[in-house]
Amino acid sequence: MAYSKIYPVPQISSVQDMIIKSASKYGDKIALEDLNPTLIPKLTYAQLLTNVLKFGISLNSLGINESAHIAVISENRVQWALTYLTAMAFNMVIVPIDKNLPSNEILNIIHESESEAIIFSKMFENFFREKKDTLLRLKYFISMDLLSAKNDFHSMTELINNSTLISISKLPKINPSDLAQIIFTSGSLGRAKGVMLTQKNLSSNLMAMCSLVEMKPADKFLSVLPIHHTYECTCGLLCPIYSGSSVHYARSLKTIVDDLQNVKATILLGVPLLYDKMFKKIYKSIREDKIKSKIVPPLIKISDFAARVGWKDFKKIVFKELHQKFGGAVRLFIAGGRRQIPKLQKDCRNLDLILYRVMD
Repeated sequence: MAYSKIYPVPQISSVQDMIIKSASKYGDKIALEDLNPTLIPKLTYAQLLTNVLKFGISLNSLGINESAHIAVISENRVQWALTYLTAMAFNMVIVPIDKNLPSNEILNIIHESESEAIIFSKMFENFFREKKDTLLRLKYFISMDLLSAKNDFHSMTELINNSTLISISKLPKINPSDLAQIIFTSGSLGRAKGVMLTQKNLSSNLMAMCSLVEMKPADKFLSVLPIHHTYECTCGLLCPIYSGSSVHYARSLKTIVDDLQNVKATILLGVPLLYDKMFKKIYKSIREDKIKSKIVPPLIKISDFAARVGWKDFKKIVFKELHQKFGGAVRLFIAGGRRQIPKLQKDCRNLDLILYRVMD
């Protein structure tokens, strides 16, 4: 789908500025939710700001201050987003790490990024216990899943719960041009290289994105793609928080369709391969149904003709049942990547689903 309209967007000077303004504007509205059970399963915008302030001041109390590099590694979840936003609010440098990397690459990124703290989920607890003595620069190990501190590993929830809530006025002043994030991507020689971003880079990018793709407070994003990646982090976390939407973290790749239905998600961020698998599943169910296999293909052709002559609602009426397979609320698929885009566009047009392609 071509970009045909520029939407007016509020101006922000930094990600910190965005967090404060969104909390003030959207208050008790849901911001983040885990569909898997976790220690912090859901946060409203007001609670998100409160948790950012409490977690940030607790990190300061440990000795993690402005400009400190902190790494984060876990599956998609509320606490990942909370860690990221806390770093931005407290003028730290966040280092997202791909949870699927080999152990030697994870260790290399921690070393190369000069991180002094690592925040991680339970799946990495044994790994960091084994490697703790080799990570000489790492001073602080913070678990998302421990209920209380254990053997020099801090508990993220304990740090938050035992912290004192500070005033917004106590937050550090942000220079939008200072380093805020280091993203490690595969280099030409196979070794990961760090890309440095500022809060100005991030805030400018998300304002530009939201001026092209309309995102509303009523929107519900289902987050599926790895959150450490710039695409998902910007479009699937920062843009929704900026727009007052809610982000819901899927249970797994296998549960996407069920999660879409349960959440009544309106926007899904994906790549062509993900959508291709979803459409194959739908078309398979059509082929296996004796009645649908005979009537759906002709209906696609008839609906295409109806759309050309101006009856745009015909597809919505005809394919209402199919739309229910996506939860009945999806208004927009956002696709990144180049491969299979023409086929994906055709599949979406056939079933009256809107597709936005946002990057090559």
